[in-house]
Amino acid sequence: MDNDQFEKRMELLKKAYDRVPSSFHPDEVFKKIDETKPPERLSIPSKKKRGIRQHVTAWAVGISCIFLIGLIGTGVVVDQNRNANEQIDHSVPKKEYIEELKKKFEVEKEKRQKELALDDHYFDQYVQGNSISILNHDDYVKSVSQNANANDRFYEDYLRAVEQLKTPAEMIDDLLLNPLSEDEEKSIEFLIHYRKKLERLSMIYNAILTDHKQAIDSYEMDPTVDKALIIMDRRNQFPDSLQSILSTMSKQSFQLRTSKRSGEIKAHYYNTIHHDRLYDLLHHSVYGYIQMLVEEPYTYGGYLEYPLEETPSILSMMEGTLMTVEEDSTLYPIMKAQFTTLFNVVLKGDNKNVVFDENGVLLSEYQEVWRKLADSEKATPLTYVMKPIVEEMEASNWRSSKTWDRTSYYAVEEALVLYKEGQLERFMNED
Repeated sequence: MDNDQFEKRMELLKKAYDRVPSSFHPDEVFKKIDETKPPERLSIPSKKKRGIRQHVTAWAVGISCIFLIGLIGTGVVVDQNRNANEQIDHSVPKKEYIEELKKKFEVEKEKRQKELALDDHYFDQYVQGNSISILNHDDYVKSVSQNANANDRFYEDYLRAVEQLKTPAEMIDDLLLNPLSEDEEKSIEFLIHYRKKLERLSMIYNAILTDHKQAIDSYEMDPTVDKALIIMDRRNQFPDSLQSILSTMSKQSFQLRTSKRSGEIKAHYYNTIHHDRLYDLLHHSVYGYIQMLVEEPYTYGGYLEYPLEETPSILSMMEGTLMTVEEDSTLYPIMKAQFTTLFNVVLKGDNKNVVFDENGVLLSEYQEVWRKLADSEKATPLTYVMKPIVEEMEASNWRSSKTWDRTSYYAVEEALVLYKEGQLERFMNED
């Protein structure tokens, strides 16, 4: 991460924390929402008969969850995008009207396929599970057709299906017309849907890279230069199907990146001007979720993916979101798990991240990071866990802390629960 990105994160962190209240009432933060259907395994096979079959995780959408998917991130947009002046002719026979909507949907599909530059094989993966299929189910059609406004319902189904087709770039463009900066709940719904779209595109891009692994691996160049950047720059030297996505993925805020650990070249969502618009268009409490889109994973195989000195700002940004937003069944548990994992690697280390030197003294770089995590005037989960540890460490010349010894893996999560219940400040004062 360069200096500009680091400064930007610190600016966002300050803005987010300035808006975090000192305490919460439990009845305001513990609103339950319906849980979404858990993900199933989905295979995206390579088109090469003898090529590698890449198995990826995606949301396998069946008829039983079509309406659920429609409600997440698309229901509100359907209402916003419906043309109030559009007249629906209820005299048109329902079957004819449905066929007309299907034809219009095919036109919309062609637009997105051209924009993403995907061949039929991979574009089918992109549209998999689209709710337009509900119009092919006789039982549903018969049931809706009994209503006088049946064509209205069918048109809404069509609009919802088109929303599901939209690319990540289109979703942000729509958000420019209808910002959600004052609505936390809808901001979270948008990000749930947006993240799912990014995951699907990422899997498709990486499947295509797997198809062309031999061409990528055999491309000769200066070994001191990042091959991922060179491939993006010299894409015209690669097969057409690879050229196509390399020419269009940047519009969706994707680029190629070489893994520091494995050396593999993968598609990665990154920080673009388009992505940055989300900070102004969504509620301030979801800043951490927005940042997570470009930063995750924070650890890989036990290693820190970012410099140690950046972890206090990363953890503080995540903490600010976890303290502020209401819990949902998708983004919240993902961030909480990453927050807990990263915190424990910084606090306890492991066989790949040693925190004490050979004399049993905490390494100086960790001393600085721990001090930053403990330094807050507000009662926060990080301060609650770290403050007594740092005080005891300083008293022992950074050699020992009984609190550190007994701190469990889930200590910071338990402190987060206390905060959500409005009890953390009382516990800190008692200590």
